[in-house]
Amino acid sequence: MTMTKGLRQDLSEQGIHAPLDTSIIEIGHYFTKYTPVKLGFVVKHFRSLCMPISEYDYNRAIDTGAGASVIKDGLSYFMIGEGVNALSLVSTPTGQERYTNKFYGPLFAYTLAQMYPQGIPSAINVYVTYPWADYPFVSMLKQLLTGKIEFEYNGKVYKTEVITVVAQPESIGGLAYSGLNHEGALLKDSIFSKKTHKNGILIDIGGNTLQLAGIDADGRINRGMGQESHYGLGGQGILDQLQTQIRSSSQHRDFFKHVVGAFPIETLNDILLSDKWVYEERGYELDCASVVKAAGAVVMNGMYAHLKRFSNLRFSHIFIGGGGGNATFSLLKEMLDGAKVMKDVNANVNMLTHPKDMIIANCGGHAKTVLSLWTQKGTKRDALVP
Repeated sequence: MTMTKGLRQDLSEQGIHAPLDTSIIEIGHYFTKYTPVKLGFVVKHFRSLCMPISEYDYNRAIDTGAGASVIKDGLSYFMIGEGVNALSLVSTPTGQERYTNKFYGPLFAYTLAQMYPQGIPSAINVYVTYPWADYPFVSMLKQLLTGKIEFEYNGKVYKTEVITVVAQPESIGGLAYSGLNHEGALLKDSIFSKKTHKNGILIDIGGNTLQLAGIDADGRINRGMGQESHYGLGGQGILDQLQTQIRSSSQHRDFFKHVVGAFPIETLNDILLSDKWVYEERGYELDCASVVKAAGAVVMNGMYAHLKRFSNLRFSHIFIGGGGGNATFSLLKEMLDGAKVMKDVNANVNMLTHPKDMIIANCGGHAKTVLSLWTQKGTKRDALVP
């Protein structure tokens, strides 16, 4: 297998090995995704929202049966997930501000509680991911998570010791997810196994990030082509612009006059995913193509500026990945097909994996890669199952 050779070497050097429980955790800007590394793994997710609360509010949540949304980490109390969105418009921190005990720490602890409801093993490995732009903060991230951890969730005390922290770029996982099966073996019908393309560009659209990378014919990140990430150009940016465009169009504003306040994310996603952007509601149809394209154009203008970095290279494929890539794929495909920022104007634009898997592909791909590493090292399969 060639497509994950480099990544397997990186992991081996960092000490990830069976049989210690190993968790894959991706605390993204919109969703947190997580899974234990084992055969038949399932990736789950929740909103990456974290808000400080008082001790009184924490105890009240426990007493009223809402303890599943609050956590005590050290001497601080936090509400996590969807409940935050209902109470306040909390922005997700970026860059260095993410990797602190005020955001990443509580979300990490909350994730462990979801993964191990009966209690966390006394010692674990964790494998976390980050956008390329956050590489300067990897040492800060590892220091934050390594060592003994104790917290309280839903009235129960959890303790563990994190022995090894491996940190890898998020987007690498999407490539592995599309090329490996759930046991870490290369898929025979993968576009990378067939080698039906030359070099390509990976465009990973997260909640608040746009990540770009050159990839070679084996599906590996080609570091010589470069990789980069940018805040403010992710799926959330397109959703925000779509809401703005709807509000500024009298036709569309009248259709959605029953919506008070911010548009539900589900409604905006439904518009982006609707056939030819014709949205149906309450027995009526509304052509939303104009507002969708106007919203996309704002973000695409920023994307083109960064794509031009790759303009001197020839590509046969452009791959769209990331959790935001599903809802925005049709829009991006139309805008990128024949894009003249690259020499090869006939480059095919493809979704990296099945639409339903886009949101979990990066996290799941890293799980597949660790399984691949263990298999390559001859680890007994029984050791992979907790």
